[in-house]
Amino acid sequence: MSNIESKEPIGIEADVEMVASQTSFDPKHTHKVHWYRSTMFQAFVTGAASFMGVGLFNALSATGAGGLQNTYTSHPVSANSSMALGWGPMIPIAWMASGIISKLGPKWALFYGTLGYIFYAAALYTNSAYGNQWFVMFGAFLSAMTSGVFFPVEGAIITIYPEPWYKGRALALWQSMYRAAPLIGGAINMAFNYQNVKTGGLAPKTYLVFVGLMVLAPLSSLLLSPPEKVQRTDGSPVPSFPKESMWVEFKETMKTLKDPKIISLSVLWAQPLFAPALLGTFLAKHFSVRVRALSSLVLPVVEIILFQVIGYVVDKTNIPVRKRMTWVWIPLNVLSLGSMIWMFVNIVVMDKNYPTRAYDWTTPGFAQIWTCVILATALPYVACGFYYVLAGYSFPINSSGIRLTRVMSQLRAAEAGGAAVAYGMLAGGASFTVAGACNLALLVVCIGVGCHLLLEVRKQDLDGKFTRDTMAASQLVGLESVEEEK
Repeated sequence: MSNIESKEPIGIEADVEMVASQTSFDPKHTHKVHWYRSTMFQAFVTGAASFMGVGLFNALSATGAGGLQNTYTSHPVSANSSMALGWGPMIPIAWMASGIISKLGPKWALFYGTLGYIFYAAALYTNSAYGNQWFVMFGAFLSAMTSGVFFPVEGAIITIYPEPWYKGRALALWQSMYRAAPLIGGAINMAFNYQNVKTGGLAPKTYLVFVGLMVLAPLSSLLLSPPEKVQRTDGSPVPSFPKESMWVEFKETMKTLKDPKIISLSVLWAQPLFAPALLGTFLAKHFSVRVRALSSLVLPVVEIILFQVIGYVVDKTNIPVRKRMTWVWIPLNVLSLGSMIWMFVNIVVMDKNYPTRAYDWTTPGFAQIWTCVILATALPYVACGFYYVLAGYSFPINSSGIRLTRVMSQLRAAEAGGAAVAYGMLAGGASFTVAGACNLALLVVCIGVGCHLLLEVRKQDLDGKFTRDTMAASQLVGLESVEEEK
């Protein structure tokens, strides 16, 4: 049967159907697998590519404006302009990602997706060391051409390759490696820049270390096994990836927008990278280089701690889903809204009274404003992780025509769109006050949209859609799907 005609469940129900079709599975009686063909090794390879690619890219972003000194279009090279150029083209590329994956396969799509980060980091180095300006813009464009494929394919590999009962382990390994990258990258930033008390750019040699590590990302992706060679412990084959033409896949991806829940989730996905654009630029303008380096070290620590707390609550399967989701949703949004209001007040005061003030950790008042920046920057990323969990509960059984790679492509396009608009607005000269007001307004909209989705999840839970057996089978941590062979 054609992939277009098949009806693939998405979310928890997909795993339940797979488990139900293999009720004879016993973890004590598994098929012998070669370690390099195992699903956990595939998760490790994907995590390594994520660690040395987008993970280290995020470590640079956490320093504010990619660590560069100049952030506005009044300068020949603009970090914000390059970031807008880097995110903008990602939108159509992400829409075409399922078609590209169908032609290249997951292994070579992952390889292709890691290439652009190398050029962007190299471009930042040449600008920092030699004042080379055009390469920053070109590097950002190359990064967009590849990362638009990387994001959907890494998510598809992690959620399709593993056995349904091992998805939690695979997702945990992948996310742990990804989150470790900004932490290690932050340590590198701090080591090279801890003595720099002035504002401006990072030391040029900082970028060389990142380039050297990022070169390993495409090499690590070559260790990924194609789906037909992966060996599952129960002997079942890995569900196939899309095999339609690029044009057909593009049309099918766009059709996902007919689902109101996809539109709602797209709104949520636009926010996590909208806020960091403002906060990263604010950090670059008003804080010393060593504080920016410290920020890139502290941010992932805060994120990892918050993720562990959320993960602990989400995994309490003896508590109804509706309660777990609410217990996470309310504190998360109280903190997010509170920190953004706090940040907006600081921005208005700084714009009006201290437009050129720069903070070092020895400056009076540093702790208050820096803590605010850290919280307001970290919480959108943490919220995005929770959105994957929310998405996994949002789809009823037999959701029509939605394939994991298409959903991933659509949500990643929305995410890129949010970042492109935010960086473009700042590159166009919007004040911090205007950008802060837009961020606050978008956050309020997202809270409303999220509450609507949460009410839908509550309704499904009360209808008995999420039983304890269902949770044990799915081990849901993020957006998961298993495509049935027809």
